[in-house]
Amino acid sequence: MITPEEDELKNVIIDLLKERPMDIKEIHSVLTNLASDEKIRKALNELVGYRFILYIVI
Repeated sequence: MITPEEDELKNVIIDLLKERPMDIKEIHSVLTNLASDEKIRKALNELVGYRFILYIVI
C-alpha cells in the first residue's frame, strides 16, 4: 500500500465530497485502506480550517 502525500489525500477527500456529501465516519470508511486515521483526521482538519469543505458542501 502506498500512502498518498498530504496534498494528494486532501484532493481525494475533496473529490469524494464532490461526488456526494459524506460525514466523517463515511470518509474514514472509504479511506481506511489508503491512509491512517491520523492522516485522514489531519487532512480533514486542515480542509475545514481552509473552509474548503464548507465551500464544496454548500
